Amino acid sequence: MAAATTPTCVFTIVSKNYLHYALNLMESVAQHLPAAQRVVVLCDSTEGLESPPAGIEFLGIEDLGIAQVDRMLFQYTILELNTAIKPFAFRKLFEREALGSVIYFDPDIQLFSSGAPLLARLQQADVVLTPHLGAPLDDDRHPSDLSILQSGTYNLGFLALRRSADARTLLDWWSEKLRRDCVVDIPRGLFTDQKWMDLVPGFFERVCIERHPGWNVAYWNLQHRAVTQDGEGFKVNGEPLFFFHFSGYSIGSRAISKHQDRFELAQCSAATQQLFAQYVERLDRFGRSRYAAMPYAFARLANGISLPDVARKVLRLELLDQVPLPDLRTPAGAEALCTALLAPVDGLQPPLSRVALQLHRDRADLQSAFPDVRGAHRQAYLSWFAERAPIEAGLPDAWVQPAPGSPAAAPRPVAPAPGRQGATLFRTAYRLAWQSRNLLRPFTTPALRHKVRSYLVGRAFPPAATAPAAAAGVATAVPAGLNLIGYVKAESGVGESARATLRALRAVDFPLAVRDFQAGNVSRMGEQVEETAPADQPFAASLFHINADQLPLARTVIGEALFQVPRRIGYWAWELENFPAEWCNAFAHVDEVWVPSTFCQQAIAQRAPVPVLVMPHAIEIPAQVRPERARFGLREGSVAFLAMADLLSSAARKNPLGALEVYVKAFEGRQDDVQLVLKVSNGERDPAAMAALRALAARAPGVQLIEGYLDRPSLNGLIESVDCFVSLHRSEGFGLVLAEAMARGKVVLATAWSGNMDFMTAENSLPVRYELVPLQQDEGPYRRGERWAEPDLDDAAAKLRQVAEDAALRQRLGAQARVDCERQLAPAVVGRRMQQRLQLLLNLGEGA
Repeated sequence: MAAATTPTCVFTIVSKNYLHYALNLMESVAQHLPAAQRVVVLCDSTEGLESPPAGIEFLGIEDLGIAQVDRMLFQYTILELNTAIKPFAFRKLFEREALGSVIYFDPDIQLFSSGAPLLARLQQADVVLTPHLGAPLDDDRHPSDLSILQSGTYNLGFLALRRSADARTLLDWWSEKLRRDCVVDIPRGLFTDQKWMDLVPGFFERVCIERHPGWNVAYWNLQHRAVTQDGEGFKVNGEPLFFFHFSGYSIGSRAISKHQDRFELAQCSAATQQLFAQYVERLDRFGRSRYAAMPYAFARLANGISLPDVARKVLRLELLDQVPLPDLRTPAGAEALCTALLAPVDGLQPPLSRVALQLHRDRADLQSAFPDVRGAHRQAYLSWFAERAPIEAGLPDAWVQPAPGSPAAAPRPVAPAPGRQGATLFRTAYRLAWQSRNLLRPFTTPALRHKVRSYLVGRAFPPAATAPAAAAGVATAVPAGLNLIGYVKAESGVGESARATLRALRAVDFPLAVRDFQAGNVSRMGEQVEETAPADQPFAASLFHINADQLPLARTVIGEALFQVPRRIGYWAWELENFPAEWCNAFAHVDEVWVPSTFCQQAIAQRAPVPVLVMPHAIEIPAQVRPERARFGLREGSVAFLAMADLLSSAARKNPLGALEVYVKAFEGRQDDVQLVLKVSNGERDPAAMAALRALAARAPGVQLIEGYLDRPSLNGLIESVDCFVSLHRSEGFGLVLAEAMARGKVVLATAWSGNMDFMTAENSLPVRYELVPLQQDEGPYRRGERWAEPDLDDAAAKLRQVAEDAALRQRLGAQARVDCERQLAPAVVGRRMQQRLQLLLNLGEGA
């Protein structure tokens, strides 16, 4: 056959404890792809192994040419590492010039019929993939369509590539992604190496999506595939079974996979049961009892200390970017890594290590039970950690009770007094619940389990009555109060953000020192804010209202004094779903981060090694609104709309052109009773966007374009002169002007996505429908491929007309908007929230 003329290699990847699976796979490859080279890539050491069987080659992980391979060995779990090295293995094998194609199978796969159809596909396609599903999963079992979508459209237990420029490009791209992001992190849209492959059919032309029912049969598609057996062998939907994937099968289990609850083996067809029975026999023949007991070489460091998964996560998320480390395979590297992992995250007692803090971040029940893990709940959490982390997270003593002299060494946290709040009873109940968790799982929902665990943990390990002892020294060592450093004079959103915090803390008389910072900001600096300083030395806490990317510069410009205080806080915003990885070095300069919205919190917290708390912007609630319609050319009796944008903040994100277009769409041919004011600053920063705005405004009746800056009184007067504020933004960190308009009783019509949805509801505003779309190109700091909202212009236009035609609606929404802003965003309300947090951080009494 023509397909057989191209030399082919088939490989798999295993650690030693799975070698029997690989040997079984390779025997089936020898039978059904007899001309193929057979390679087993060992994601492990070769210690304790004999030479491979005839016809099989062992290739070690350190033979793959991976740069800084020691980082990969220890930053990933065994599952993650076995999948992360896949593209590197492909690349290494393609260095063998004779090979025309390379095929990967997971080790828990077995071939049952000729591979000639696969080789034929590789004569035409550069990439061959198999989808998890060929039809919907329409019952209430797991996995569902959604869970398959979350883990990846294509099953990467199989992948075949033909030597080509596109295959080489794919492997280069894929291997770079897997250096750091081959992880199981469903909330971030990642599932080991597999999820990335969803993009491949869109990236490359010659991709074959193989839907033959006999390929990659497994628990996820067995509902749609009938397995039978006749004299010719196993069939699937009447077609030959090419390969079966025994993913997640535990020998002796009633279920066909631990990853599903749809099938028990006894419920499957006789042919399926025969498949599994033969499979177990073959694994036993290939040395299951011997290989399954072999230890994983990278489970332990060179100093003999085992490295738990939570410690690997700290290494990947924090240490690789923050701490210089020797080769992690050496004793020196092992000691340096242990020192860094056990280093306390702050100077308080008892010490809280990086590993302990990461475990807290990884478990929602612990976050609910111990929300202030660095402060009031510190001792209680560490009591839980000492008693339960070895059991629930498999942490060895080295990570729970560090050796004397190590950075985190301290007396073992003492459990709460047995009688207090019935802690002993609840701890017994908690232990029983943990021991019964697998039995109860089929009868409970994840939400119920989380709620029960959070409740029992919190009651079993209640917080101490007082804050940690060392925190008491914070208030007396340096003056109690806050140093606020930021763009306080900038006429921009980041400047108003800093002034909002000033308003809040002044409303509650919190001790403050204010320092203006202007480096790196090109906005006009016209706001009048008096700088102040404490009499003798900086206050005990510093709050940096400075963008994360500018914080290292700020430290150089400002000097060390304001960074050497006991508490350092960054106030940051970010307008997309994923905080930029290149800005994560800024976390090294702060102990916690404040953000203006839950949207920002979700974006930043997923990368943050420090707490991220929502502290919304404080909005002035004027006692009286003073319209100046004549000053701004607004006719009495018209319904006036206002849109605003600072083009320094990205014209594409602020989308003033969308607001103008939707106004034209809504009121085409109508000009007597409606008007639009479009106020734009820093237009010279984006001449193309400004030209488009000028051109459309000139053609649109009833549109007035105001260019440049307005001082704060004039800007307030403009907002107070209109009836409705329009923002068809694509993303907002908070939406300051939206909130300011609502506080003045104005209707706000805005895209229903991102930070503004913390204070906008259908009862106090007009949220506009949207669709999340990927950015097609970089837009300032916002990178191609990230998502933001594309507002629905038809919905927006309909709502604009509704505002113009319904005076009662304008009155009702405006009144509710003002009430809600006063309740949530008034300076005294936000100030008390900030004050309470600062009092806790500095261990101050209520009188501070």
